[in-house]
Amino acid sequence: MLFLQNEVSLFICRKLYRFFVYYKITPQIESEVIVPLAATFRNANYEIKPVLLELFGSDYFYKDVIKACYIKNPLDLTIGICREFNIVFPDQTDTINQYLMWQYLKGQGGVLQLDLGDPPNVSGWQAYYQEPQFYEIWINSDTLPKRSQFSDLLIGNGYSRNGKKLVIDPISYVSNFSKPDDPNILIADVLDHLYTISTSDNLKKQLKSILLSNQAQDYYWTNAWLDYKASPSDNVKKNIVTTRLTAMLKYIMNLSEFQLI
Repeated sequence: MLFLQNEVSLFICRKLYRFFVYYKITPQIESEVIVPLAATFRNANYEIKPVLLELFGSDYFYKDVIKACYIKNPLDLTIGICREFNIVFPDQTDTINQYLMWQYLKGQGGVLQLDLGDPPNVSGWQAYYQEPQFYEIWINSDTLPKRSQFSDLLIGNGYSRNGKKLVIDPISYVSNFSKPDDPNILIADVLDHLYTISTSDNLKKQLKSILLSNQAQDYYWTNAWLDYKASPSDNVKKNIVTTRLTAMLKYIMNLSEFQLI
């Protein structure tokens, strides 16, 4: 009796749209996106996969206006940082320490109000259904500082347990880009990687000032990087590069843009 009602397919497709695209559904979105998706859903005998394929392949899914309009949930943030910076975890053969590190990430998700496997009630987490805020609920006066504390920890001293450490290696991270010795190209590459929206020239200037230690000429960074690469075992040269990269990446992760996906 339920599935004979079209509202069932419409209701579920609205939830899919809100989860993957944006929480506001205008009359135009309802008629041009939700209704066709619901028809696909019914015609596929209520199989989800054809609906997702249609949604992910639609123009609406790639519109500039909805880019970075979704606040990262706590696991998007915590696990995302580990993936974006390729943080090294204990080897798979070290199951105990690997488990402890994953447990730490799960715990951080709980601190930020998403404890995986333990939703607050049978409706799940409010960010996915509570109107009118939806996933704006993830950010409040308690969770926003804790998000920054988590990223500050990983770009700083890291999280240690049983002699193992989760920490961002800034040198290893920027070494994956095309020209880490060029501050302009490096900053552009890092922002393209960590942010899902374009950034202002003023932000790039600020980041460049950090990388150059408030000097005016690009060679202040270029020389520091090339000196380190020529003598990677020289701790003084390594610390100069690490300190500047750490300050820049910390600044990037503390901005509101980093909370968006």
